[in-house]
Amino acid sequence: MLTRDEILGGTLKTIDLTIPELGGEVRLQEMTGKLRGKLDLFYMNAKDKDNAYELVKGFVAAISIVGEDGNLLFTEGEADLLATKLSAITLDRIDNCL
Repeated sequence: MLTRDEILGGTLKTIDLTIPELGGEVRLQEMTGKLRGKLDLFYMNAKDKDNAYELVKGFVAAISIVGEDGNLLFTEGEADLLATKLSAITLDRIDNCL
């Protein structure tokens, strides 16, 4: 049985995902429970918008793409930017990987 310290001492998993459309790889980090809650709230606020699907996919990318140091490369506020700049295929690759 895991101890409290073992449970709290775990690290989030990362995966390097090849994105052919961008000509390289991105590193994705699994979401914490806190980030998943933010995603759920983001979805609830976006679901009535015409571009809700794209916005949610952009938000997932924003809260999942990290640099080699493990820090997020984008802010939550850049979800719309990612949804606008990245192709649907790229956003789907990122979302499906998590």
